[in-house]
Amino acid sequence: MNGWIKIIAAVALVFVGCAAPQDDALHWAFQAIREVTPPRVKNETWVKNPIDRFILAKLEEANLQPAPRAPIHVLNRRAHFALTGLPPKEKSEFKNPKSEIYLKKLRNLA
Repeated sequence: MNGWIKIIAAVALVFVGCAAPQDDALHWAFQAIREVTPPRVKNETWVKNPIDRFILAKLEEANLQPAPRAPIHVLNRRAHFALTGLPPKEKSEFKNPKSEIYLKKLRNLA
């Protein structure tokens, strides 16, 4: 019983230490939400949403290019592993990731 008390006390100290701002510098999680303008990027064709601009700006800053889009069979495999922890069966019905059948199958796997 004495060991459990020490463990619980240590965990409580960790959480208290993480939640309290230190050195008058507030952790980002405690700062107020503010509007941020997405940065300008060179490769506008890669951008699909505003978050992509932040990612692409950092890549361009480091003189890197985004990875090419994964083929459908790779997306299928990733979806199966993410949702079931297993690889897909040989006769997978995932053909078009934008189709309603694909989305329905993903929902059934979840």
